[in-house]
Parts: sequence; C-alpha cells; structure tokens
Amino acid sequence: MTHSHRSKIASSAAGFTLVELILVLLILTVVVSIVAPSLKGFGVGQRGGEVARQIVSLSNWARTQAVSEGKVYRLNFDPSGRSFGVTVQNAGEFVAPQADFGRVFDVPDGINLRTELDQHADGTYVEFRPDGRTDPGRIYLTDKLDNTIQIACLSATELYHVVTPGEDRR
Repeated sequence: MTHSHRSKIASSAAGFTLVELILVLLILTVVVSIVAPSLKGFGVGQRGGEVARQIVSLSNWARTQAVSEGKVYRLNFDPSGRSFGVTVQNAGEFVAPQADFGRVFDVPDGINLRTELDQHADGTYVEFRPDGRTDPGRIYLTDKLDNTIQIACLSATELYHVVTPGEDRR
C-alpha cells in the first residue's frame, strides 16, 4: 500500500456523510422546536422580576434618604402605569434627586403596573418621611402570561418588599 493510498483512506473515514449531517440538523431542529415555546415566557417573567427589584430598591433608598437627610421623598407612579421614579422635597417643591436613583424608570412592554395606594390630589405616590414612616400600600406587576408579582408595605413602619405567595395577609 502506498503512502498516498493510505492518506486517502484515513481522510475519507474521518468525515461525515451528507446524510449524517442532515440527520443531525433534523434532530436539532426537532429539539429546538420542542424547547422554544417553553422558553418564550422566561424573558417576560424576568422583566417583571427586574421591575419589582427596581421598585423595592427605589423605595428602600428613598426611605433611607428621607431619614438621613431629614427630607420627604416620594416614589411616584405614572397614572398610565408605564413609569415610576423618586422625587425629593426641596424648597416646597418635589424634584428629581441628584443621583442615579433620580431618573424615571420605564415599565417594559408586556408588563402592567397597577397600584393600591392612597390617592393624592397631586398624583399617585408613596411618601417616605424623615421619621422613617411610610405610606402603606400595594403594587402589582402582571405579565402577558397573567403572572403577578405583588410588592407591599402593610404598615407605616414596614419596608416595601415582594410578597411571597404564602405571605399575603389581605
């Protein structure tokens, strides 16, 4: 057997045939088509969880700032339910604080925000006072798949937090 004949045999035995490659691609296509629908709701649920974390973080930050600065802070909710943000009372007016938390946060598409908060003449908000007290209330985030995350503060001395299913004390 010559050297060139041996290398032809070795190289042809190491590859895949076209039929084998098509079969592998077909199997992968079937697996992806089975798994893809179950992953569809994964991103939607993640977005709702991210908004819930933002709201809880903002409320905790606003409460801390209100106590440490001796000023009233508010977590404001757009009546349409599409945005929220913090303001601070400065010279009788509520303005955005000079911090990263001072920006307006948008609620992503596919997430509906609803509140059960005391309605005020100047808007829908939670107020954080310098004495550490907070307006109690509930905030609901519902995604396209009807999954709801509830954020609540049930007394003036509690922190806002995500309510676990067994914790709801309505």
